[in-house]
Amino acid sequence: MSTSTPSARARHSPGSRSRRILRASSFPPRPDHWNVQAGWTRYLYHPDGSSSYEHAEYPDFNGQAEEMLMFDVEALPAYSPYAVMA
Repeated sequence: MSTSTPSARARHSPGSRSRRILRASSFPPRPDHWNVQAGWTRYLYHPDGSSSYEHAEYPDFNGQAEEMLMFDVEALPAYSPYAVMA
């Protein structure tokens, strides 16, 4: 029988490092224009506050593969009977 509490187990679970990183992260502003096409899109934010986008072969940050991805999945029954990744 384990003597650790549920909160102690949660702090040391396989996803706990990822959760800590996500909580400490700041998110970029919403792009000026959403690019709607198949594949990955990289949104770029400029010092003047504007944004642009470009096609990306895979998600990366400063040339290194991303360690964590977050997806926004919507249920849009009028559009599709399946979940739609936003």
